[in-house]
Amino acid sequence: MVEERVKDATKILNLLRSMSGYKPHFEVIGNYRLIDDGIQPEATVIIKANGKEMHEADTGVGPVDALAKVLKKSLKSIFPTPTLSPCGRGKACLPVGRGEGRNEMEFIMDREKIEKAIKEKSKDGKVPCAICFKIAEDFGISKREMGQILNEINIRISQCQLGCFE
Repeated sequence: MVEERVKDATKILNLLRSMSGYKPHFEVIGNYRLIDDGIQPEATVIIKANGKEMHEADTGVGPVDALAKVLKKSLKSIFPTPTLSPCGRGKACLPVGRGEGRNEMEFIMDREKIEKAIKEKSKDGKVPCAICFKIAEDFGISKREMGQILNEINIRISQCQLGCFE
């Protein structure tokens, strides 16, 4: 089962990388260093992501394990372990509109469509509440999921139907 998820993730990542406008979420600055004394291999890496550099080191049961652990350790603060689903944008994302029989790629693509729909309807970084309700309904997501997406893409609600926002 784990192997199948890895295959799916690899397909998704390859598809995302092939899209125009794809930007890597992090870069390794210089080269990673790996010291393998045959007993306890150690890996060191400097990574740049979201405008900040992180220098980390870790050990493993083998050289590949040491490198995997140091990469996880350095990226964890920027890409927290998602509680629901990763969307590949450096944030934990919701499994928007994920119904029976939908795979990871389908809801990643839905997420992009939802963001596009929101941005098309927004003006000056705001979108009317009624429009948000309609987009959520069209994509089969909850109002809470819509609110989290709005927060992540820095769009505010206007003309709130509850009177909370102007």
